[in-house]
Amino acid sequence: MALEAAIAEFSALREEIGYRSRFQHLLINLNVVSTGTLGGVSLARAGNENLLLLVAAISSALGLLYADHSRSIVFLARYIDQELRAPDGSRLFRWESRSKLYESRRPRVYAFRLSLFLVFVIPPVIALSLLLAQDGYWNSFLRETAWLSGATLTVLMAITIMTTPLKPEKEVETQRLSPPPGSVSKATLTALIGVRALTTPVKPDIKDAGTAP
Repeated sequence: MALEAAIAEFSALREEIGYRSRFQHLLINLNVVSTGTLGGVSLARAGNENLLLLVAAISSALGLLYADHSRSIVFLARYIDQELRAPDGSRLFRWESRSKLYESRRPRVYAFRLSLFLVFVIPPVIALSLLLAQDGYWNSFLRETAWLSGATLTVLMAITIMTTPLKPEKEVETQRLSPPPGSVSKATLTALIGVRALTTPVKPDIKDAGTAP
């Protein structure tokens, strides 16, 4: 009964991870389409430059949502890897720990973070830079406030994207590998065997004692 409950919980958690992953792909598509459309419209005709502020706002909002889904996916994967156990305490599912070995490779991590940087951070940076290069843009207090707000959101989103965990931390992994409560570790068992050997009296060999001079 407990095994069936664990399998059902695993299926539900994997389904949620799949949903969040598909939603992340949707966020990337929305950001690419919206920033491309707004950028093209704003540069196509003079007077539409202020639409570039929407690029910073939309990219920041979508990037923060993407990072939130990433944190939730890591939390769900960590729960599956650490908490879902068989009735005897053994691990049921090994995919999370196996995939973690692949996802933790530095080239893959750097490439993934670089792609997120290009998708969510570069478009608002370009948009804000184009606005900053316009003559007389800083003559309006409203424009200055809007530009500074967009820059603040972009920096916040960039920091969040670059610091979003892609896998469980090392200390969590160490805790997962520790023995379950109530079990005896190998080091403790070795120490107990050594103490038992030292405290057990050695019986004399009767055969050797009879042949001694």
